[in-house]
Amino acid sequence: MRKSPQFIYQSLPAVTGLIVAGIINVTGGNALQTFMGLTTTTMGGYASTALVNSRRSMAIQETGRLQDEISKLQRALKIKGELDYLQQQRELLTGKVNSLKTEEEDLERRIIAIKRENYNLEDLETRIEKSKALKMEINELIGELNTIKEQIKEREDQKDNLSLVSSQFLQKQAELDDLKQYIDKLSKSKENLEITKVNYEALNQKYTILENEQNKILNEIEILNNTKKVIQDKINENEKYEIKLNNIKEEFEQKQNELANLNDKLENLNQQTAELEIFRSSYDVLKSEYDTLENQQETLALEIPRLQSERDRILQEIQTIETKAQQVDILRRELDELEAKFRIKRNDLGSLKRKIEYLETEKANLENEIKWREIEIQTKEGKIKELQKEIKTLKEDLEEIKNSVDYAFQALKIPVEVKAKQMRYFANESDFLNQFKDYLKAKGLTFSDRVINAFHTSLKVQDISALVILAGISGTGKSELPQAYGEFIGAPLVMLPVQPRWDSPQDLQGFFNYIEKKYKPTELMRYLYQHQKQDDLKNRMVLVLLDEMNLARVEYYFSDFLSKLESRRNKPTFLEIEAGSLKLLDEDKRVKIPDQFLFVGTMNEDETTQSLSDKVLDRANVLTFGKPPELRLRGVKQTVEIPKEYLSWETFISWCQQPQEGSSVSDSVKDYVNRVNHIMEALGRPFAHRVYQAIAKYVVNYPNALQNDNIRKAAIADQFGQKLLPKLRGLMVEDSNVKPQLDELKKIIDELGDESLKQAFEVARNGQYGQFQWKGMVYQETTND
Repeated sequence: MRKSPQFIYQSLPAVTGLIVAGIINVTGGNALQTFMGLTTTTMGGYASTALVNSRRSMAIQETGRLQDEISKLQRALKIKGELDYLQQQRELLTGKVNSLKTEEEDLERRIIAIKRENYNLEDLETRIEKSKALKMEINELIGELNTIKEQIKEREDQKDNLSLVSSQFLQKQAELDDLKQYIDKLSKSKENLEITKVNYEALNQKYTILENEQNKILNEIEILNNTKKVIQDKINENEKYEIKLNNIKEEFEQKQNELANLNDKLENLNQQTAELEIFRSSYDVLKSEYDTLENQQETLALEIPRLQSERDRILQEIQTIETKAQQVDILRRELDELEAKFRIKRNDLGSLKRKIEYLETEKANLENEIKWREIEIQTKEGKIKELQKEIKTLKEDLEEIKNSVDYAFQALKIPVEVKAKQMRYFANESDFLNQFKDYLKAKGLTFSDRVINAFHTSLKVQDISALVILAGISGTGKSELPQAYGEFIGAPLVMLPVQPRWDSPQDLQGFFNYIEKKYKPTELMRYLYQHQKQDDLKNRMVLVLLDEMNLARVEYYFSDFLSKLESRRNKPTFLEIEAGSLKLLDEDKRVKIPDQFLFVGTMNEDETTQSLSDKVLDRANVLTFGKPPELRLRGVKQTVEIPKEYLSWETFISWCQQPQEGSSVSDSVKDYVNRVNHIMEALGRPFAHRVYQAIAKYVVNYPNALQNDNIRKAAIADQFGQKLLPKLRGLMVEDSNVKPQLDELKKIIDELGDESLKQAFEVARNGQYGQFQWKGMVYQETTND
């Protein structure tokens, strides 16, 4: 920002300090040393009088030089203040003159135009005289402006640096004016474009019916859009110029910041001047010179009122010019009114001519329209023939696509064979279990009641524990039990022998062969697809058996599918069929995973439940088939006919119950689970709501658990062994933080009174390498495979 002359005069003491400091630096400190020496000599009195006089004369010479430098700086500062002030006045007057010149040129153009029309010449001559008088005033102002320019030129010769900055600013101002003119041109081009667009819309409404003319108009629209794009590019260029202008403004602000920094330096030098005054106080000559400078400062301060009055005079002249500009505006409005009247008369004449031309054009248009209608009828007839051919081609293509889709998915659409045709009824769930146990004995298979109850209950709670895993050594009946269960309930069995190479969900679901362009489904995907297509599968269950599921990493091929199984209890869950480039309907592309599909997996002991991740264990119930207490031959196998009837899905889910908050069974389960969770939290293996909900649902659905406390405890023990204790694998049992917690856990297990759980817990605590190694809870008396 610019500093006023008053500020400059007030800063003279600081400038004096700056010059003194400069002299000291240039002379290498001799003057300062001289002052110090003189002061020391005066105060101490130890130097000779001749030495004092010599040094005093040197100080007087330095003071003279200092006075010369101060005078030069004063003149430079005065010139700078005047130059800034005159520069500001020049800018104001230049703007006013340019504005008046523009008004004058506009008036002259309008006068010439009106003269050509010979309209109200006497009034115009009067206005011309006024315009001439106004022009004379403008010339006077231009003379004053030229005088000011000469004064500025004289000041610019004395201050080359300020002139350079001023010329750069003027150059940037000229560039800004060019940019404004360029923007005005673009605005006019935009207005022309809008007019053209309006004309196009009118033509478009009139000739919409005629397709050939419509195409021509669309081409014109495309051309206009291209033109608009060109104009938009120019506008973008204009934005670049605005960015450039902003950079110039930032440069100008930077110069202002530099000036502010210089003022800060002046303030610092003022402080240095105060320090030098300590040294000057010892010398009368320097003191007198300082008084002289103060007198000069007062003299300069008296000059400030004169400059202020000069400023007021120029401001008054500016107000006078603005008044004259208002008069010019009044004249311009009067000329506009005259031009408007002239345009009305001319438009009336033009309207008559246009009416004649319009009538002639309408006659020609009607004749042309008759011809166009005839051509249009012929064109429409040709298009009808082309459309008939196209429809025929599309029908052939549609038939071909339909055939290709049927070919690609023919393996998926093979119907499922249903052997059990009639629905089977049972008195209740206990009747069902008793008849199933008799069926197993008739087949020569012997399983403990607890294994059968645990297996049956795990299938009932598959909405939250979506998988039943039968683990143990080979030959213990892991595969026989689910197969016999499926036969007894009349459910189709989907056998999926897991292969070691399985590493993705495609191995479980199937994939699209892009070479053969055929979908290769697994039996699981075919059954899922047909379950929503075949009516005889709607109300029955399907048992899916993943045999030796740990031959491959379960997390690789089954983890995502297991998450989908769990989500069935909240919303319908679907699998997406990959179809390559073929287009399938939504009902064919999305295959629902019904609640009626029950999933069972078997695992051999060489890969125990320890190989399963916590994600799989939390979502599964694991039944362990251990070494039988004594080896037996297979029982006598009777001739057993596979049932031809099936257990309906409605009957099966009617046996399923939901745990109720606040019931005695739920409270009992919650008490045990909370106590165990505190222990597992201390061991760094806590669990959350879902595990508790799964345990509670298992217990309330366990046969007779609601009526018998011992059976309920056995069901809780099942879930301890299936879901909780496997989480402790790998703990160092003798660790000082682990051993007390395991002792507390043993007390809870003892309260349940389940021998199978006790034995399994002790085996795990005595695992190899001092680690807790869970091998599973064996509660089967004997099995035959």
